[in-house]
Amino acid sequence: FVALGSVARGEQTLATDQDNAIIYSDTAPEASEAAQAYFLRLGKKLCDELALVGYRRCLGEVMASNPKWCQPFSRWRQYFAECVTAARPQDLLDVNIFFDFRCAHGETAHVTQLRQHLHELLEGEGRHTFFFHLAQSTLQFKPPVGFFGNIQVSAAGERPATFNIKTAVIPLVNFARFYALRHRCAETNTLERLRRLRDQGLLVPSSHDELAQAYTALMQMRLAHQVAQWDRGQPPDNYIDLQRLTALERSVLKKVFADIAVFQARLETDFARTV
Repeated sequence: FVALGSVARGEQTLATDQDNAIIYSDTAPEASEAAQAYFLRLGKKLCDELALVGYRRCLGEVMASNPKWCQPFSRWRQYFAECVTAARPQDLLDVNIFFDFRCAHGETAHVTQLRQHLHELLEGEGRHTFFFHLAQSTLQFKPPVGFFGNIQVSAAGERPATFNIKTAVIPLVNFARFYALRHRCAETNTLERLRRLRDQGLLVPSSHDELAQAYTALMQMRLAHQVAQWDRGQPPDNYIDLQRLTALERSVLKKVFADIAVFQARLETDFARTV
C-alpha cells in the first residue's frame, strides 16, 4: 500500500485528500484477473475507511480503489517508463503525484525496485526532454506580484481578493523534486530533499536556507489559515484573504515570491533549455 503526493512527502494539511495506490507482485496470466479483483476489494476497503476517519477522497480518483492505481509491479514499471518517455500533459500531472511515493504498508522491496527503475529511466536518452517539459510546466506559475513588488490578486472570480497558497508552494516542492530526481535522491519530503542536495554539494548553503525558509513560511501560513477556518466552523481550504494578513505577513509573502522568481530562473537555466 503506497502513499503518493503530499501524503508521501509528509506534507499533509487540514485540507489534504487521499492519494494512494497498491502495487502487488506479478502473477501467472491465468491468476491475474483474480489477483486484481482481490486487491481492488482491498483498495476499496482501505479508501472507505480512510474517508470514514476524515481523509477526503481524491477528486481525480488517484486512489487504490481505482483499477488504474491498483496494478501489478510490471504495470507500474510501464507507467513510469511511459511517463518519462512520452512527457504528455497528463504524464506531467501524474509526475507531481506518483513520483513522490513511499511504502505505507507491506513489501518495501516493490517501492525500492520501482525507485531504482525510475532513476535508471532518468539516466536514459529521454531524460533531457522529460526534464525540459517538466520544467516548463512548473515555470507557468507566476507569483501574484505587481510592477512595484506589491501583492496583487484579482477582484473578480469565485474568490475575490484571495490567492491560492497551495499554488504558491508547488514551485518550491517541484524545485526540490527536480534536483532530487536528477541526482538520485531517495527522500520524498521537501525539506529532507533540500538537505540532501545541500549535503551533497549540489545546493549551496545560502540557497538551501532561502528555499527552506520560503517553504516553511508558506506552509506555516497555510496551516495557520486552515486552523483559523476550523475555529470559525468553516471547512479548511487554501485560499488566503490578504485582508486578514498582518503587514509583517504580507512582507514575508513578498520576500517569498521574490525568492521563487529567483529559483525559477535557475530552474529555467538548468532544465528548460536542455533540448
